[in-house]
Amino acid sequence: MTDARAALCAEGESELQRVLHQGLGSSWAVGNDYGWTPEGVPHRFLLGAVTLNMTASAGALAEVQGTVCDSFATFDENDMPSRRRAESNPWMHRAPGAVDDHTLPVGFTIRSVTSDSDTIAWERVVFEANGGPPSRPGELHPAGSQRQPGLSLLLAELNGRPAGGALGLVTRSCLVVSAVAVLPAVRGAGLGTALLQRVLALASELPATLSSSDIGQGVYGRLGFVEVGRPVHWQ
Repeated sequence: MTDARAALCAEGESELQRVLHQGLGSSWAVGNDYGWTPEGVPHRFLLGAVTLNMTASAGALAEVQGTVCDSFATFDENDMPSRRRAESNPWMHRAPGAVDDHTLPVGFTIRSVTSDSDTIAWERVVFEANGGPPSRPGELHPAGSQRQPGLSLLLAELNGRPAGGALGLVTRSCLVVSAVAVLPAVRGAGLGTALLQRVLALASELPATLSSSDIGQGVYGRLGFVEVGRPVHWQ
């Protein structure tokens, strides 16, 4: 039987994909069993489909362009003969509840992104924190995409210069956390924890979901997130 928390994580991932696709001028459709893009994937970091329950048909997804997120790891090589299996980051879930406000290190500030120029700065620092700058400004988060309903981008700065960022998406069912990132030069000061707490405060009355990288699991665990499943990506 599917863990309801894992199903909520899958729903949250589908909603995040919808917002990111729409920000790039693409579309994302949602049915009873999966969410998917009918138009093809507009960026290499985005998915082509996300299964929403264990009854989703592999046959219906076999021809979808882009990576299929098998949220409950129910498919095998016979179901996806033309795709390669790849392990993915685990789903993590946090029950609703208030979170303490972490004291920021001296010199740091966190603010909401509202302007187009700040969106470009936010995208750049998040990319750089993950290994390198975007290939062009607005590659994944173009100017104007920050105004989508429910979406919040948080920018951390050190003495006025970008140092990290995070994303929160408030849906009807959950708060989706993503893109929590801190530049290597300022890691270890508690900035990642502070960013995560600011995101959780956007909708503390809702359960929170995320897909965790290895580097983030410790921070997420300390703030009440627990692993509830591990999807498989079919590429």
